[in-house]
Amino acid sequence: MASTGRRAAFLVSATLLIGVAIGFEPAVMRDLSVREAGWRASVGAVRVSLWSAAFAQSADSITLDNVTFSIGPDTFRAPRIEISGLTSTRADLEALLAPNPGEPLADRLAKISAREVRIPEMTSERQAGDSHQASVYRNITVSDISQGRIARMIAESSSIEIKGPKQNAVITQGRTNADDVDAVAAARVYTEKAGPQPEPMVRLYGAFTVQDIRIQDKDAVITVARGGGHDVRARRTEDSWAGTASLVTALGDMDKPSEQDTARLLSSVADLVGAVDIGSAELAGIQVSAVATSPGTTARIARIGYTGTVTGQPADARVEGLEVTGPDTRAKIDTISVTGFSMQAAWAELHALKGKPLDQLDVAAFRRMAPTIGTVHVSGADFDVPNQDAKNGGPDKIRFKLKDLELTADKPRNGIPTNIRFALQNLAAPVPTESKDETVRTLRDLGYKDLNVSFVTAASWDETASELLIREVSLNGQDIGAVTLHAVLGNVTGEAFNSDTALAAVALIGATAKSADLTIENQGGVERYLAQEARKQKKTPEAVRREYGTAAALAVPVILGNSAQAKALGQALGRFIAKPGRLTIKAAPKNASGLGLAELLMTPEPAALFNKLDVTATAEERP
Repeated sequence: MASTGRRAAFLVSATLLIGVAIGFEPAVMRDLSVREAGWRASVGAVRVSLWSAAFAQSADSITLDNVTFSIGPDTFRAPRIEISGLTSTRADLEALLAPNPGEPLADRLAKISAREVRIPEMTSERQAGDSHQASVYRNITVSDISQGRIARMIAESSSIEIKGPKQNAVITQGRTNADDVDAVAAARVYTEKAGPQPEPMVRLYGAFTVQDIRIQDKDAVITVARGGGHDVRARRTEDSWAGTASLVTALGDMDKPSEQDTARLLSSVADLVGAVDIGSAELAGIQVSAVATSPGTTARIARIGYTGTVTGQPADARVEGLEVTGPDTRAKIDTISVTGFSMQAAWAELHALKGKPLDQLDVAAFRRMAPTIGTVHVSGADFDVPNQDAKNGGPDKIRFKLKDLELTADKPRNGIPTNIRFALQNLAAPVPTESKDETVRTLRDLGYKDLNVSFVTAASWDETASELLIREVSLNGQDIGAVTLHAVLGNVTGEAFNSDTALAAVALIGATAKSADLTIENQGGVERYLAQEARKQKKTPEAVRREYGTAAALAVPVILGNSAQAKALGQALGRFIAKPGRLTIKAAPKNASGLGLAELLMTPEPAALFNKLDVTATAEERP
């Protein structure tokens, strides 16, 4: 009997040793599954190395076979997941995969610590209506997991194939890294609903990079050399991110969602979009090559970047080094940027819908959801492109250059910006030779072959003084001249921005004109005009200048009442025509409280209106 027992023990030992030699790993758990809000998972088997089998309560190395898990509309599958350096207990691992967990997913993830997780291949699928998306991720490594926080995640490569009745595309990318990933925070944000009080955003991961992105469909091929970013933050939402994903899927399967369902989805999505921010992100080395629509046309972008409010600065998005070339096309823009923009008011208002259809909203609600534009800036534009409207008498090509364009609209009150500025600097273009436009023909007649103009309009509201400041309205034409206006309107109260347009109109009628300054500067345009008139009248330019200058000096006082200041204005205008340089006119109401707009509109005669003003005018010769 003893001999038989020893032989049996030997056979068992030999079998186990052979098992070790060939990599046999006994299963500790089989056919596990868990289902909870926004997350489902199943594992075919959990295996531990033989030398750890006797200590399965704290196995160092574990392999998961046939893992499947779903997050919202995405289902992921991995034939094998290898975990090494596991310091969590078997109970912690079992709790993570328990079919009826007793605590939230985030709390269970917080108990998981390991040195490394390796996934040779993982696939995912998503079905959204008629569109199917299949993805493959290769050689995934997750390193240094400590209580649910991951030091680094790496995927050596990935590919995504999208198929549908209107779209077929393939996306591939090279090595992808993500550092300092907080899986606990991500699980909490995704699966849990927000509390009744506003919540701060938490950081989900510190940094990410991706290399060699390629996107191809039937129309174009897009390549991106690299991308990256850091400090991605988010917060929980009222429906939870998982709840929003489920709502999107549910409505996607409906033929005709009701207005209430659509509004409910809009509210939930707005809450989700407003719950994400990022420190910065960028894509660099972008190229788009047209395949079908415009063969031979290529667009290149040096960089697309975004900086969020996480940094404590205004949000900033920009495109740098945009260039489009083709068989008959050349266009470039050095920089396009948008700084200080915000959609938070729009997201908050849409979230507040709570299933209320958009057509039931009043004007005030739409005003409240108006986004803050901030400052849009475009610089270094140079276009030489075909004119699609050439058959209607226009030129064959559209050519122009623009040094700068800037639009600022911010500091909103009831959805209306109280600080605005629009500026064009050095918009240059050849004067078309074939155009029938009267202004273009006038420019050609004056001898202009090229046009270079700049324009500025800027205004802001001073709430404390109840004044609307017309900081500048100016137009400048190179070798033509410049006109600049500054003005102040008083008694402009906050009611002028009331969402009730009737109340706003009443408030504006009560505004008063307090001052206005007008400057006209000649840069050669007056001489060209006088020369043209001289040719028409068969006179010398000097004779025409004297004639027009004298007429202005005599006519202005007659029109404006023949007062002393009317004569002074006429004299200044006459001197400006005789020796074109700079003409400055300043006007202010004699009444210190200002000239009411209602009074201004009801004064029919120029002389009667002029007598209510203090006007000074000066003319200076051109240096």
